[in-house]
Amino acid sequence: MMSFQNTCKKCEEEYTDKYRKWCKKCITSYLKNNFVNWSSENEKLDNFIQQKQLNIDDSSDIIFEWIPYNQFLDIKEIINDDLTTIYSAIWKDGPLYHDNKDNECIRKSSKNIILKSLNYLQILSDEFLNEVETYSINPYKKNFLLIYGISQNPDTKEYFFVLQDDYCKSCNKKYTNEEWCYSCQTNKFKSNFTNWTSGNKKIDDFIQGMQLSMNDSIDIPFEWIPYDQFNIIKVRDKSDSVTIYSAKWKDGPLRYNSNEKGYLRNSNQTVDLKCVHDALNIIDEFLNEVATYSTAWMVSYHSSKISKIYGISQYPDTEDYILVLQSNYCEICNENHVSNNVTNKFCKPCQINLLKRNLSSWFNGNEKIDDFIQEMQSKINYQNNIVFEWIPYTQFNDINKISTSDSITIYSAIWEDGPLCYNEYDEVLKRESNTMVTLKCLNNSQINTNKFLNEVEIHLRRIHNDDDDDKYYDDDDNYDDDGDDGDADVMHDDNDDDDCGGDDKDNGDDKDNGGDKDNGDDKDNKYNGNDDDNDDDNNTRFLEIYGISQNPDTKDYIMVFQDGYCIKCGKKYTDIKGKWCKQCQLNDFKDNFMNWTSHNKEIDNFIQEKQLSINNYNDKIFEWIPYNQFKNIQEINKSDSITIYKAIWMDGPLYYDDDEKKWMRKCDNNVALKCFSNSQSIVNEFLNEVRNHLDGDDDDDDDTNYLEIYGISQHPNTKDYIMILQNGYCEKCGKQYTDKWVEWCKPCLIADLKSNFKNWTSGNDKVDNLIQEIQLQTGIWYDIIFEWIPFDQFNDLNEIGIGGFSKVYSAIWKDGPLQYDLDKKEWIRQPNKKVALKCLFNSENINDLFLNEVKAYSNTITENILQIYGISKNPDTRNYIIVVQYAENGDFNNWINNNYKNFNWSNRIAVLEHLIDGLTDIHKKRLVHRDFHTGNILFKFQDEINVCISDMGLCGEASNTDKRKVIGVMPYVAPEVLEEKPYTQAADIYSFGMIMYFIATGGRKPFDDCPHDENLALKICSGTRPEFNKSEIPKCYIELMEKCWDSNPARRPNVAEIRSVISLFSDSYHQDYKFQEERYYEIEKQFKEAEMCRRLDNTQSTIHPQAIYKARVLNPYIKGPSKDDGNKIDNSKVSDELAVANLFIQDMENSEHNNSELSEHNNGELSEHNNNELSEYNNSELSDIIAVKDFLLQQMIQDQE
Repeated sequence: MMSFQNTCKKCEEEYTDKYRKWCKKCITSYLKNNFVNWSSENEKLDNFIQQKQLNIDDSSDIIFEWIPYNQFLDIKEIINDDLTTIYSAIWKDGPLYHDNKDNECIRKSSKNIILKSLNYLQILSDEFLNEVETYSINPYKKNFLLIYGISQNPDTKEYFFVLQDDYCKSCNKKYTNEEWCYSCQTNKFKSNFTNWTSGNKKIDDFIQGMQLSMNDSIDIPFEWIPYDQFNIIKVRDKSDSVTIYSAKWKDGPLRYNSNEKGYLRNSNQTVDLKCVHDALNIIDEFLNEVATYSTAWMVSYHSSKISKIYGISQYPDTEDYILVLQSNYCEICNENHVSNNVTNKFCKPCQINLLKRNLSSWFNGNEKIDDFIQEMQSKINYQNNIVFEWIPYTQFNDINKISTSDSITIYSAIWEDGPLCYNEYDEVLKRESNTMVTLKCLNNSQINTNKFLNEVEIHLRRIHNDDDDDKYYDDDDNYDDDGDDGDADVMHDDNDDDDCGGDDKDNGDDKDNGGDKDNGDDKDNKYNGNDDDNDDDNNTRFLEIYGISQNPDTKDYIMVFQDGYCIKCGKKYTDIKGKWCKQCQLNDFKDNFMNWTSHNKEIDNFIQEKQLSINNYNDKIFEWIPYNQFKNIQEINKSDSITIYKAIWMDGPLYYDDDEKKWMRKCDNNVALKCFSNSQSIVNEFLNEVRNHLDGDDDDDDDTNYLEIYGISQHPNTKDYIMILQNGYCEKCGKQYTDKWVEWCKPCLIADLKSNFKNWTSGNDKVDNLIQEIQLQTGIWYDIIFEWIPFDQFNDLNEIGIGGFSKVYSAIWKDGPLQYDLDKKEWIRQPNKKVALKCLFNSENINDLFLNEVKAYSNTITENILQIYGISKNPDTRNYIIVVQYAENGDFNNWINNNYKNFNWSNRIAVLEHLIDGLTDIHKKRLVHRDFHTGNILFKFQDEINVCISDMGLCGEASNTDKRKVIGVMPYVAPEVLEEKPYTQAADIYSFGMIMYFIATGGRKPFDDCPHDENLALKICSGTRPEFNKSEIPKCYIELMEKCWDSNPARRPNVAEIRSVISLFSDSYHQDYKFQEERYYEIEKQFKEAEMCRRLDNTQSTIHPQAIYKARVLNPYIKGPSKDDGNKIDNSKVSDELAVANLFIQDMENSEHNNSELSEHNNGELSEHNNNELSEYNNSELSDIIAVKDFLLQQMIQDQE
């Protein structure tokens, strides 16, 4: 039976979301019925909106709508640029939400919203509708704006996205986060600079820098606080150099109020004043100490060693400067230290005193019991400790006996007041009333109090065996007490079945009970104190103990536990959380054996054995399933010995419902029937097949292609036995899905791709073979289908970047890439996809290096590697094009120019994590990047740190390196490569070290103050590295960076070692790692100090005019190969390179001619070189080209000599 509480009152089916009482069926039915009440007057748009509504999956999802334009009031334009126009408005009716209470859709009227139109898309197109998917309808999805629907201006016919209000009304800029505007807040601080001064310019500059470097609404506005703001000043502690005071700050600190959209003060705040003697003469040291404190309101309890700082003050008489800190003393006693977490004001002595004041209300009258409870309460160390109590028996209602034995009786009951729990929101202990509990009554326990208390203590030790501070949590099972009740040593049976089972006749025997034969009271006190199996590590077996009570009639003492005993057999649940009892489950199986049979003893025994081997309620229940349970049976594959059918199992498989705490069935479940021909005559062989399949569940870590087995059936006519499997066979080819979860079939995809080979060609067999090879290597449903993409598929081309060997454009790909649709279970295209086109200069004659780049890309597609969609070719210039994912925010160099002020250490660590993950993906495939620098690091999105690595232009197998030509950005190239040694993965690590420098310095490029010529190459090879201020970078960070750029490749760490250290940085800095050690606090301190320096120094360096950060041939600037090496240069290859150099120069000279040709083809949208191409290359770059030519000529001459 299904619980009525979990059943929808309208359709009488189970809620989709039981907790919120949300029924998807009813909501979608309501929306369908409402389709007739609205229309956009555009069938395509109506269908789109209807589909969005019917795809709603969560009770918190916003219902996407067509919103009539007359619903909007107070429409005001706030932004208008080439791409978009943004308006603010008020939506009269407001969006639809699900009301959990009444289980219906309601509106929140007068909602502030944003109307966004796309200026470049005035018509309803696929691209416009695709833009909808960049927003979210779920308010809990991070980093996405909410979208409520679509509207249209009836006069201009302009379409709008109706979005969450995310723009500041004061400056019309997008909120920095959660309705907090960095621009407006910093302007307010600036306008207030004239209203305060410390009297010291260095102090004033420091405070102003702190205020202007705030990044978030949770940051504390750092202030100059006049000393007359403090009263009730008391000395707490004093030394020769420092005096600590407590005080009341009259106005109190500023804190951002999201409702008021501004800062409010918390008046009469208790603070600590740390007065640094003689600070006037040591201002730099004083400010360095300020940097060790936190300016974030919200920190986790793991960061309790770092105090919050509100600002600086000065004692007027001595002129000593004062750090104004959050008080870390208990507000009740004003003496004891508490955590620095703002929600944690727990003072252990005060809590104990509070409990002591309540002692009079619970005195039991037995001094030992009272002392024991008080001792347990005194051991409380954390808020989440259970407060062990004396609980009056009158507190229990609905007492029902579960089981009984000679020594123990178990009851279930409801505790009226309930246990004491710490409420973090109110910062007080609160009771959870009407809590279901288990009462374990130990018969005649009042006779031997010591023995009873020993049982309680042993249970407490089992629950809290990780608490080293408590003396009773030792490893000795024996508890000594010299009281008058005699020896309290107790032997404990590890078998929980002997605890209190009412069915166990021998439970009361001395020999089975294990009582101490020397204790005269044992005869009357035969209870077993051990409730838990010693070898069970599952915490769900351990019952929390709330306290002690006493039956007023029998005077027996009672241990009060969380609800954890089976009401059916009276024994403790095998899984307490799931309220599942293994023994009762096995008994149910045994009782049910008589209700089914396969009519074959071997098969019956096999099924029974599998059922009785269950150990967990999550285990699958293997069954005999009558054939008449199946309907809609269809054959999908057949061989000589096996036939596969798909069918619907009417009752469906058994599963344990965690909410209902019982077994239920998934009705009308799709299954596969694997029918073995003539298996009735070879039962043993058939059962071996079943065993092998069951064993596969344990052996296969990847369950994407393992099909669960539900049981066995038999065809009534042929008598063939059937394995009933999870539905996982492709209906098209009859083979098992490659990925059962998404119903994706690789063989079908490969067959489709092969059959499509005849429908396209690049005109070059080498390119065609490469594309076909990559397509046939597609192994996962979310892989990119690599394609040949005709050039006429691209629109709206705009130049976005240029490198040493290519130019990059953004473009719209009309058809768009192929993607596997999880709903439709087929490959569909994403039309009007914005992509990047990397056009390679002089690539008409395709070479292996180019193909290596393509192959490396296709073999290394992950989240942190730029996706590649395929290859194209400009029909006019004949140059090949790599079509890749468009990174919205450009490369690292461009991104840092716009974001350096906000590039805090949290973001810096996040970037490093993305980069090392991407480099790990490359190195795991035994590849090397070979051109790893900031220009090849791209930022995908505007509003989040989402970084990927691009341009593996010289990537190949790690053992297959080009020892002759060195290409790259000189400061990022490892010294051994500059010495023309093989390029290895260690060289990538060197480049990573240089990127770490770029990150640590907030965007300063390595060696930006000198020409990138042969002198720099020699210096790099001799050990010179970029200069930096060590005081501004964490010591731990410097250590890793310097290891990465070590001159000896063998001493550089590998990617796994680097990832481990960066993870340590992240765990330490973000203060949310569960198991912080001292080293975490030291690392956290270093990063906090560096963050303070960063806030005070947002200057950017200038770059030397001959510092070149584009990839180029570097051989002219480095030592050439020695003749003694025996490494002769192939004249034909040098001739090729010379030809390339000549063509490159000639191409630049003839750029005007090329431009005119290309303009005719593409209306001037794409140009390999514009009319002023030579102006794009500075004198240094032109010299490089000529130097390459001279170098190649000289190499030919030397080799000929």
